[in-house]
Amino acid sequence: FRLDRSILASAPRRTGGDVLKSAPGLYLSEPEGRGGPPQIFLRGFDTEHGRDLEILAGGIPLNQPSQVHAHGSVELGGVIPETVREVRVREGVYDPRQGEFAIAGSIEYELGVPERGVHLGATYGEHGTARFVFVHAPEGEAEETFGAFAYSRSNGATRYRRYENAAGIGRYAFGLGSRGRAVVHIASFAGSTALPGVLREDDIHPHLRDEPSSDPSYRLGGTYADPSARGGIVRTSRTELSIALEGMTDDGGRYGLTPYVAHASFLLRENFTGYTLGGDDAFTTGRADFRDERNDDLTVGATAYYRTRRFNLGPTRPRFELGSQVRHDAIDQSHSLLLADGTAAWRNLSQATISQTNVAGYLDADIAIGSLVHLRGGARADLVAQRLDDRIPQPGPDLEQGVRRDGQVVLLSPRASIEVLPTRWLAVSSGYGQGFRSMPAQLLVNGEAPMYARAHSYELGTSVHTPDKAIAFRLIGFRTTMSDDLELDPTTGTLETIGATSRTGFVASLRASAFGWLETSTSVTYTHAVVEEHEHEGEDHDHDEDEHGGHRHLPAPPIVARNDVVASFEVGHIQGAPVRLSLGTAQTLLGRRPMPDGSSLPWVFLLDANAQARWKWLELGVSAENLLDASYIDLAYVFASRWSPTRSTPEPARHFVGGQPRTILGTVTLHL
Repeated sequence: FRLDRSILASAPRRTGGDVLKSAPGLYLSEPEGRGGPPQIFLRGFDTEHGRDLEILAGGIPLNQPSQVHAHGSVELGGVIPETVREVRVREGVYDPRQGEFAIAGSIEYELGVPERGVHLGATYGEHGTARFVFVHAPEGEAEETFGAFAYSRSNGATRYRRYENAAGIGRYAFGLGSRGRAVVHIASFAGSTALPGVLREDDIHPHLRDEPSSDPSYRLGGTYADPSARGGIVRTSRTELSIALEGMTDDGGRYGLTPYVAHASFLLRENFTGYTLGGDDAFTTGRADFRDERNDDLTVGATAYYRTRRFNLGPTRPRFELGSQVRHDAIDQSHSLLLADGTAAWRNLSQATISQTNVAGYLDADIAIGSLVHLRGGARADLVAQRLDDRIPQPGPDLEQGVRRDGQVVLLSPRASIEVLPTRWLAVSSGYGQGFRSMPAQLLVNGEAPMYARAHSYELGTSVHTPDKAIAFRLIGFRTTMSDDLELDPTTGTLETIGATSRTGFVASLRASAFGWLETSTSVTYTHAVVEEHEHEGEDHDHDEDEHGGHRHLPAPPIVARNDVVASFEVGHIQGAPVRLSLGTAQTLLGRRPMPDGSSLPWVFLLDANAQARWKWLELGVSAENLLDASYIDLAYVFASRWSPTRSTPEPARHFVGGQPRTILGTVTLHL
C-alpha cells in the first residue's frame, strides 16, 4: 500500500506520525505527547512504540533494539512531513528484505520534495501551538536534494501536555558517472514533552481537573496533585548520517550500498503506580514509584544488494536479488526510582551496557510466468548476538558482581507469495512468511541463546480496479501467530512475556479518483487478537482467559476504519493567476478496545479537517484536529496503584490518559 502526497492533504500533518494515519488498519496515538515516541496499532498488534513494526526513513532503520523503555522503540519526530514524497506500507512479513521487528509489517518513508523552490510556513492556533517550517529545494536538482528545518511548540491543553521540538534534514543527490548516483543524508532531531500521567478510574473527580467540570469524563487535564505525577517528562534526540550509492552494471543489473550511523538519546520520567514500592512510610519519606529511564544508542550499519535484470528462462521471466543487512548497536542505559521531588534516586534498578549485533543475508526470486502468474519467494538468515553487562547487583547467584550474560542465535525465515491475474483488472494473491523479533537483551539467561519470538504470517486476498485504475478495491484476509509475545507491565515499567498470541482478520480498502479534482481513500480492518492457551500442563491459565472463560483479548482496537477525502480545484482568478482551493477531511473510527480485566473501552470517532487556498506564491490554510472535540481514552491499563495515604494497600483499577482535545490552527505559507 502506498500513501502519496495527493491523499496526505486530507488532514493536518504536523509530525512524521501524522503522515501514517491514513494507512489501512493503522491507528497512531500519542499518550506521551508529540515530543515522545508514538504508540502504533496495526492489524491487532499494539506495537507499543514500534517493537512489532519495522520503520525506515530514507533507507535508515529507526527501531532501537533493547531500548530501556520499549524494545524496538521508534522516534518519528525527525521526519518532516513536507519532505515525505511517499510512504510505502507492507502489511505482514512476506518480503525477504523485511528484517527484525517486521511482524505486523514494515513502513518506509520515501523522502523527496517534488515542488522546487523555497517554502516558508508559519502555523499558530489553540493552546499556544506554533510551528515554523523552512524547505529549500534548489531548482534543477533531483527531488532528493533539499534542506529542511521545522520547529514546533505548544503550551498544551494543560501545562502537563506542553512540548517543544526541532528537526533538520539535509539531502544531496548527485551522479556517479553515467550509470551511478549517490544521495548523502544528514538529519537531527531533539524534543521534550511534559507528561500528564495516569488517573485511576475511581479517582476521576472534578477537583482533579485543571478546569473543573461536573462531568467526570475521561479527558486530558486530570493529574494528581503530586510532584512525581506532575513531574513526568520525556526527552528524545537523534542524529543520523548516511550515503546511498546506486548503480547499473553492463548487463542491466542493479546494485546498491547504504552505510549509515546514528545516535539516539532518550530520557523518561513518569509515575504510573504512585507509592507502592517504598514501604509503608513511602508518603512521608517521599519514596515514590517515580521512574527515571535513560538510554543512549550508537548504531552503525549498512545495507547492500545486487539485483539481476529480468531475463527469459523457458516460459518464465525471472529476476533475482541477493542482499545483506548488518547492524551493531552499542547501548548504555539506566533505570532507577526517584524521590517524589525528583532530586535523587532512592533505588537503582539497572545500570547496563548492551551490545547487540544483527548480520543478515537474503535471497529474493521474482518470477513472472507469462502474463497471468507472478511468483515471489526466498529466504533470509539472521544472526543475532547480544551481550549484557548490568553493574547493579540483582537477586540471584550474580548478586555480588552484577549481571553479565551473552549469547547468539541464527534464524532462517522462508517467505513466498503468488499473484494470479485472470484478467487485466482482477488479481488474486496469497502469501506466507516467517518473521522474528528478538527479545530485549535484559531477558538474557546465562548459558542459553538469546530469546526470540517467531511469527508465522498468512494472507489471501483479491484486488480489482478499473482499466484506468481510477478506482481500486482490495480485500485481504490474514492471520499472524506469535510464539511468545510481549506486554508492558506498568507496575515494573518493563516488558514481560505473555506466551503465544494470534491475530486473525481482514482488511478492505477502496481508493478512488474522480473528475480530476477528487481523491478518496477508505479502509476498514477487523482483527480478532487473543492470547492463546498454554500448551504445558500445570501452568496457570487464569491470566490468559477473559471473564467468559475464553482466550484473553489483546488490548488493540478490533475495528479500525479510516476515510480520507481531498477535493482540489480552481475557484477563480486574481490578476490573471488562478486561485486553487483544497478541502480535506479524515474520519477515524475505533472499535471497543479490550482490557485485561475483561472490560472494554468505548467506541471512538475522530474527525480532522483541512482547508488551503493558494494564489501564486501565497498559501493560506486552516486545519482542525479532533474537530468535534471528542472526549476519548488514549491510553488505558489495569494495574494496582496507591496515590493516597488513606489507601493502606495498592488496589487494582483501570487507569487512563485522555486523548488530545480539539486543536484549530491557521497557517501561512510562502512559495518562493
